Amino acid sequence: MTNSPTNQVDDKFIDQLNKHIAHLIQDYIKKLVQHEVDVVTDSEWFTEKLKQLRRKNMTKQFTSIVTVEFAYNNRVAESKEEYIELLKEQYRDDYNIELSNSEITNIEEIEHE
Repeated sequence: MTNSPTNQVDDKFIDQLNKHIAHLIQDYIKKLVQHEVDVVTDSEWFTEKLKQLRRKNMTKQFTSIVTVEFAYNNRVAESKEEYIELLKEQYRDDYNIELSNSEITNIEEIEHE
């Protein structure tokens, strides 16, 4: 006889019970943490915090209008209207630029000497 109030069967049962309880507690904690993560990440607060971080860390964005001028567009034409059409065709072919009539300004007829 031994002086211990438990035997090998009791020790084995207690050991298995401890392992089972530890596993249950671990599983419970994982599910609880996942639930809390879901609650936080599905909240308006979390969405707003993400937006604030994006705004804070985002590089600045800009837009502008680029104005380009081409001078000395000498062309031979029968009329001002033909000159405009020839010029529009040249810019379309050479530069892939579609000009409107309003973009062609300061048209001057050159007098022959």
